[in-house]
Amino acid sequence: MIPRTRRGIATVITVGVSAAVVGFLRCDAPRDNPLDPENPRNPFGEIVGVVEEETTQRPLEDALVYWSGDGKTAFTDSLGRFVIDRVAPRTGELIVEKVGYFKNNATVEWNAGLRERVELSMTPAPEADFNVYAEAQYTYQYRSYATTVRAELALAGASDVDSVLLIAPKTNVRRSLGTFAGVETKYYAYSLEDLGVADEQELIGMKFSVVVKRGETEFVVAEDFVERVFHVRVDAISPASGETISTLQPVFEWVSAADSLDFPFTYSIEIRTQVGSNTLVGEITKIHPDSTRAVYAYNELRPDNYFWYIYCVDEFKNRSRSPRIVFEVVDNPERP
Repeated sequence: MIPRTRRGIATVITVGVSAAVVGFLRCDAPRDNPLDPENPRNPFGEIVGVVEEETTQRPLEDALVYWSGDGKTAFTDSLGRFVIDRVAPRTGELIVEKVGYFKNNATVEWNAGLRERVELSMTPAPEADFNVYAEAQYTYQYRSYATTVRAELALAGASDVDSVLLIAPKTNVRRSLGTFAGVETKYYAYSLEDLGVADEQELIGMKFSVVVKRGETEFVVAEDFVERVFHVRVDAISPASGETISTLQPVFEWVSAADSLDFPFTYSIEIRTQVGSNTLVGEITKIHPDSTRAVYAYNELRPDNYFWYIYCVDEFKNRSRSPRIVFEVVDNPERP
């Protein structure tokens, strides 16, 4: 009798467990798991979604998604998907950020369920080529110099932004740069007074940021800072100031500055028109520091009045500029 009783108990237990498993697998089984989003007694909600690039609809990986309701975050996977679970089901903002894109957000208002699905898109921010450097400019009259900070900026993809700003956070200087159509390079200059500094050495390490605005969102697209400030006067030999030359491809000569500088540098020459807008008509760059002459063998200089500068330029583009040297090109009588 005892063996049959044991087998009977075992049979009952087996049947009971099987019935429980079947009950669990049935679609109308009670949702008793406290973490099941479909459990009506579950106090938590779940936000799921996907983040895509606005223009191409391709999924964006490693975008940071932030839920303001509970301060929870998640990163998107390779398919742009994210899940933020165990959140209180109350209205809040879902914010997404990714380097190289404008920040975006969406308001989540919970419906009857405890799972909300959100689709977010992100607009690529403009790409910037940005350089900041110090320039010492010498004058003949006083054999003195003035230091300025110059910025070179090229923006691509900025046609749909509201404005572009150049900011020096240290002194809170903000300058509106207007709008950029297509890819173009613009140049800007700041005096020490503009930057609110009294000594040029304060410029070293000063950071500048390029910020684009779209609606109420500001986005930093590039940053650079001044690496070095130096000044050395380079004296011209030929063409000398006021000299008239008849060659259309002149030879430029100057006094070496190599003994005055203890860091790597090159020379650079600019040739500009004397009248009107001082248009740049030619340049020679990356001249070896041991050189003291260079031939302008590019476009011929037509008969006109010109001036030229010679620069010492370091590896960070910081530079020192000579005084302006005015010369004239006249017709060459030997020219056919």
